[in-house]
Amino acid sequence: MRPSMICVIGLVLMSLLTSGLVFAKAPDQATLDKAETHFFDGVKHYRANRFDDAAMSFQRAFTLTKDRTLLFNVARCQERTGDVDAAVAWYQSYLLTKPADETGVIHRIKQLGVKDVRLASDRTERRQVVRRGAALEKLQPIGYRWMKWGLLGGGVASVAVGISLGVQSMDESQKSKDASGTIAADQWSRQAERNAFAADIFVVTGALALGAAGYFFISEALG
Repeated sequence: MRPSMICVIGLVLMSLLTSGLVFAKAPDQATLDKAETHFFDGVKHYRANRFDDAAMSFQRAFTLTKDRTLLFNVARCQERTGDVDAAVAWYQSYLLTKPADETGVIHRIKQLGVKDVRLASDRTERRQVVRRGAALEKLQPIGYRWMKWGLLGGGVASVAVGISLGVQSMDESQKSKDASGTIAADQWSRQAERNAFAADIFVVTGALALGAAGYFFISEALG
């Protein structure tokens, strides 16, 4: 791949990134730290059979992050306290996120006495159900759920390095032409080829990372 083509691809990826993911705003680090504290407080309360306190901690973490996976554990806590109505409401909110364990959750709701598990069909009704009591994936550390931001940052960094190497390769190619017929020309040419190859690797790796991050963002946005 020519160095100039590498730069073009890299710049296009950066442009798509900044234009397509404007809607996705990560909580700042202070917010994530608070949410993680609430999460682990919830785990501690849950293990100590303080289910009301656990539910409150998980809800606080959800309020800070709006992470849809913070719904299942709240439902589980409510169930352990004996509040079946609240547990069902949170389980149903969790189901609205279309989890992989949907069948198991529906079966659990039916075990609590609800025979007809009805899910909200339109977006407005979904928001209302989520506000009544929105659900956490089985005590999963919050840091894992922000993997998409790691992919996003790594992808941007990789593409940026690729662009830099591509520009450097073009400069070295020009120096090789200017020194045509000399030993230095061969040296500049070999260095340009090495940097062009490295640029290819960084740009392709960055593109894959950005693609994966985009998939996670879009999946989350679509709910």
